[in-house]
Amino acid sequence: DFKKTQDNALHKAFEKHGIELTEEIYSRYNEINHGLWEQYERGEIDRDTVLYTRFGTLFSELGMDVDGVAFEHDYQGFLA
Repeated sequence: DFKKTQDNALHKAFEKHGIELTEEIYSRYNEINHGLWEQYERGEIDRDTVLYTRFGTLFSELGMDVDGVAFEHDYQGFLA
């Protein structure tokens, strides 16, 4: 079940970075992620842009000083 695995990895990555994954943050992440994947499917951006901007965009919007690329690497590690 990829959704369950994805949610678990997301929670672990947030926990590792000492950030509470609230419903608001979870919802906004999903909106950003979904929008980026839609752009990818339309050929507007590449896969790496999806992966390496989604968390940076989220944290920027939230006013948090978190390295989105490092966060992505941790998230991918938990997915594996």
